[in-house]
Amino acid sequence: MMDLNERQAYQEEDVDELGSALMTIGFLFLVVDLLVILLFASWSNRDGSYFFVIWAIAQALVGVALIAAGYYKKFKRHMKEDA
Repeated sequence: MMDLNERQAYQEEDVDELGSALMTIGFLFLVVDLLVILLFASWSNRDGSYFFVIWAIAQALVGVALIAAGYYKKFKRHMKEDA
């Protein structure tokens, strides 16, 4: 059976891993957006369809939101300790 300190340390490790995972996924979304814009945006605009551009903007917003959520999860514990 874990005592209270061990349980808190274990839960904090899970939060750090979740924050890192969210930040990684958000970063990958932004990299994919860059590739989509570089490869397909000009073709999409020439054809008169803005599907790829709108999709890339939406995915970029999701990526930024994931990075922000991951940053908050990962560094929330440090903010509490500093206060």
